[in-house]
Amino acid sequence: MRNFSRLGKVISVGIIVTMLSACGGEVATSVPVPTNTSPPAASNPTDTTTAPAEATNTTAPGGSGTKSNYVIAMSQANKAEPWREAMNTQIADAAKAHPELQVVFADAAQDNAKQVTDVENFIQQKVDLLIISPNEAAPLTAVVKKAYDSGIPVIVLDRAVNGDAYTMFIGADNVKIGEMAGKFVADWCKTNNHSPCNTLEIKGLSGSPPAADRDSGFKTGIANNADVKIVADPTADWLREKAVPAAAAAFQANEQIDVVYGHNDPMAEGAYIAAKNANKDVSKMLFVGIDGLPTPDGGIVSVLQGRIGATFVYPTGGMQAIDWAVKILENGATPPKKVVLETEQVDSKTAPDVCTKYNCPGAGTGGTGGTGAATATPAASGGTGAKSNYVIAMSQANKAEPWREAMNTQIADAAKAHPELQVVFADAAQDNAKQVTDVENFIQQKVDLLIISPNEAAPLTAVVKKAYDSGIPVIVLDRAVNGDAYTMFIGADNVKIGEMAGKFVADWCKANNHSPCNTLEIKGLSGSPPAADRDSGFKTGIATNADVKIVADPTADWLREKAVPAAAAAFQANEQIDVVYGHNDPMAEGAYIAAKNANKDVSKMLFVGIDGLPTPDGGIVSVLQGRIGATFVYPTGGMQAIDWAVKILENGATPPKKVVLETEQVDSKTASDVCTKYNCPGK
Repeated sequence: MRNFSRLGKVISVGIIVTMLSACGGEVATSVPVPTNTSPPAASNPTDTTTAPAEATNTTAPGGSGTKSNYVIAMSQANKAEPWREAMNTQIADAAKAHPELQVVFADAAQDNAKQVTDVENFIQQKVDLLIISPNEAAPLTAVVKKAYDSGIPVIVLDRAVNGDAYTMFIGADNVKIGEMAGKFVADWCKTNNHSPCNTLEIKGLSGSPPAADRDSGFKTGIANNADVKIVADPTADWLREKAVPAAAAAFQANEQIDVVYGHNDPMAEGAYIAAKNANKDVSKMLFVGIDGLPTPDGGIVSVLQGRIGATFVYPTGGMQAIDWAVKILENGATPPKKVVLETEQVDSKTAPDVCTKYNCPGAGTGGTGGTGAATATPAASGGTGAKSNYVIAMSQANKAEPWREAMNTQIADAAKAHPELQVVFADAAQDNAKQVTDVENFIQQKVDLLIISPNEAAPLTAVVKKAYDSGIPVIVLDRAVNGDAYTMFIGADNVKIGEMAGKFVADWCKANNHSPCNTLEIKGLSGSPPAADRDSGFKTGIATNADVKIVADPTADWLREKAVPAAAAAFQANEQIDVVYGHNDPMAEGAYIAAKNANKDVSKMLFVGIDGLPTPDGGIVSVLQGRIGATFVYPTGGMQAIDWAVKILENGATPPKKVVLETEQVDSKTASDVCTKYNCPGK
């Protein structure tokens, strides 16, 4: 996409924020690396302030090829699933080869009504082509037909709609994939003499065709082994964070579970976490998923690292959608009604080759994750520079927040410049016990250096000290631990950022004559230092204006999906709320959604967040589009962590104990320049 700063030529983006994050750090001079390169999401009257200029429409069967520019709208079911992030990234990356294409994104956040509204807005905007991955089939069928009947070519991705009122469907065969998973389970149960072979099936979103197909296919696959018994089949909506409690309940209700089949890899991983928490011997269990993403936390790496026994590559179709969009729009092509994408099995035997084929991070240097121990570790004060290869472990608090995805991406990208480095990632999923276990494993593996962004301070302090005392240099990112048993800390000043946010709110309330100026504060994870610091700093900042009153301060754990109901309750309990301060941008965006749902006049309200990611769904774009009034850049520190890791390991450097990263305010006056500075998509 081009000329993003020229708003007159650009389609503003709808709310595409997903479980965003709250805590990161990065140097003042460096830019947070986006978690993906997908363009901004499309704007619409229900959740943005600006609409794009109308695109000249094409006919549904195909365009004439006479235009110089085309606007393609992408309506995504949700962005909470890494697989859907990958789909958006594929679409954005494929579109880069076609400068005549401008892709705009909208995130339905697993809300059928919102996705219908998103598509209605795209129809009104007369986009040239619509790509849609529906949240559910039936609720989206009518609006897809409306778009198609209006002359807009429609490419349906992954999840079908009812009927045939669309241009083409692109997707994998979920029944076939489910059957392959079932046969793998049946064979494993037979080989390992499990009779019965008690199986927990964790299903995707109820009502979605992939969930139904992966279920029916699986049952066909296991039919050749009568010993396979499905003892529980909860639904977890494709989300790992929902799979953890669902699996925990199943483990409590069933003394013996031998196999877990998750309809996607994140749910299989969630069950693995629950099994570990329940003290199950996971070495004697089988975990099977579907997606097989070649990302640091994807299914291929999980197989390599031994958590998942098998996954099945489920192609997103993003690249194919753009290929066909070009043929339809520019060549007037009539595409096939259905394109079925192939899959492949990834197990312990095939994973290394598949990882290389799909360019997993670190595949060229042995993969992102092995379980073998690294060779000799340097002392915590610095290495000798004598080794030819180093293993760096990255223990992440969670991956539900886009900001933490950005941190992981920065680390992986920075490490690419150093072929001697192999970075392995572990995701704690906001679970202190799992993160402790992750670090214990890294200590046992004798990694050369540990980077950790703790879920909470106190519960991680002892294991960080254990790593440091064992001679492993430890770089703590973003969230500090107690004491000083670590090599260095890299992070921004959350108190300062909170104070800047408070002063912005105080000034806005005064300028707009709000007395009182009722404020809703939505807090991050209870017990995490950034949440405490952003709260205390904010209160210092608003102290300059006695009219600012905090009328509610719920906690939403840094997640947009938790902020929506928390804010809704606050709007119901308080007739007048003038300001929303979210400890991160996703929670501020969640409150914006809740305000719209409550029919609040958001044009008269102020929404303030923190993070300022330069991504399509980040805070900078949100300010440009008028949803958030201000955000504050909270650098991740990922690039700096790798820079210091190299100095410590290869040069024996003794780093400063603390590196404080700078921030900057992003508001309506500065957003365009900041977007240019940090290379927002489309700049």
